[in-house]
Amino acid sequence: GAGPGDGIAAAGVALARALVEFFRAKGHVRERLVVARLGLELAARVDDVRTRAVLLTELGSVHFHRHRLGEAGEHLRQALPLWRRLGDRLGEARVLNVLGVLAGEAGEHEEALRFMTGSLRLRPREDVIGRAATLGNIGRLHTLVGEHDRAVRRLRSAIALARRCGDLDIEANALINLGDTYAALGHHDTALRHLHRSLDIAPTIADRIKASTLKSLAEVYERSGRHDLAVRHARLAVETYRTAEFPRGEALALADLGRLLRTTDPAASRRILTRARDLLAALDDPDTPTLDALVRGS
Repeated sequence: GAGPGDGIAAAGVALARALVEFFRAKGHVRERLVVARLGLELAARVDDVRTRAVLLTELGSVHFHRHRLGEAGEHLRQALPLWRRLGDRLGEARVLNVLGVLAGEAGEHEEALRFMTGSLRLRPREDVIGRAATLGNIGRLHTLVGEHDRAVRRLRSAIALARRCGDLDIEANALINLGDTYAALGHHDTALRHLHRSLDIAPTIADRIKASTLKSLAEVYERSGRHDLAVRHARLAVETYRTAEFPRGEALALADLGRLLRTTDPAASRRILTRARDLLAALDDPDTPTLDALVRGS
């Protein structure tokens, strides 16, 4: 039978789930990781399948946002059969959506689309937020493979759904992706309009999304030949990624800034590119050699 230790473990599981929610709301990433890991150990001890599924999904999400893609995929693949065992279609849909994004990041576009469309099929019509997020990710995937018309349709649907449910994070992300899509088509003014709309709602959204918007704005201004505006927005992106405590984003924004300054301020460019490379190296990031080549060529 259950002993007093099981009762303590069960209480610990409930506390861990509550704390994970609290730390997510506060944006405290390290604390979420620590508590989720402890909660997972306790949940295994009392065979709490639902909490194991919840916390494995949480760990996958945290590692994904830290760009630890291998660890993210490992946790999410462990969570998937648990959600299926529980018969929880919504939990399964959430995991499939993120697995789709991971596959897209790895260049496995067909598998990514399979995961994402599977996620979309599982979501009921009333799950407006989930459908909006998944459609936004499918739209971005179409952009990555050059299917721009499909991308625009999916992203416009995502924005409409996000506005219907008032989810500014999803709306802002979809606007960024729509801006990037129009930029890829060479429609710079249209791209800038969508990106500035994302920035308009940025005071109420996460710093990380605001930073991503600023980075995209810098890229579009660079493509359209507006160098000073590109530099200004690249600097703002660096500062905002730093505030958001997202070192990979900061490193990539620094790389953009360093490239932009190569002709106008070579010494600053080399200094900034070196900082970007060192940040990526500290993360053991696969893009480190690319930055190292930029430093050596500066």
